[in-house]
Amino acid sequence: MTTANIQLWSIDINPARHRTEELRSLLSDDELQRADNFRFDKDRDRWIAGRAMLRTILSSVIRCSPELVNFEYDEHAKPCLRHSDDEADVYFNLTHSSDLALLAVTSIGPVGIDVEQIKPLSDVDAVVERFFSTAERRTFSTLSADEERLKAFYACWTRKEAYLKALGCGISKPTNTFDVTLLENSEPEIVAIAGDKKAADDWLLFDLQVMPGYVGALAIQSKADVELVWRKLPPFNTSLCANEPGSTEKIA
Repeated sequence: MTTANIQLWSIDINPARHRTEELRSLLSDDELQRADNFRFDKDRDRWIAGRAMLRTILSSVIRCSPELVNFEYDEHAKPCLRHSDDEADVYFNLTHSSDLALLAVTSIGPVGIDVEQIKPLSDVDAVVERFFSTAERRTFSTLSADEERLKAFYACWTRKEAYLKALGCGISKPTNTFDVTLLENSEPEIVAIAGDKKAADDWLLFDLQVMPGYVGALAIQSKADVELVWRKLPPFNTSLCANEPGSTEKIA
């Protein structure tokens, strides 16, 4: 079986305010316009930090300066790299929650990643009823302890989001049309897609062990033997060189 890897970065997107202007210098005009549309400064600065680090990391992969990374957008506004016919495809996906962002980069194919900060939810049953599939709701109903329910909810939610982001459609596709596992002792797995278990066999789903208080998941359509490789970078290293992409740690 072919082995391929997905590179992962964990990024602190809570920059000191004096770094924001430095990070803004890496963004394009349309990105700056989007950043300035945020209502709250903290949300704007997090978005700028995430986008700047996305450019910095991708620049180390395709070997150019961060400002020269060119993006194209599909009909769902998902960014992809613009490249010439003789360049290899590079797929990526960025997600963030609160001060943490996760980035996945690979040559395998479209990848989806999601991270959520674990917070108590007063309306969890209503959310489950609306967004979970029949099979997922049935499994969730067997849980009674609050901690178990919270863990199962976030496991299910991040796995579903990762799959939808890999498709490139986000929540424009109904989240209750496919089934994922959600119990703590179950392997992350897409069980069925529109009731078709064979269709789900083409997909790989991973839980991502991130910092305490967060849950992460990654999805990709592949029959390869996929290896996840965490990459470590200094925070907001805007002068990252292409031949110094950081250290690695294989985790799967």
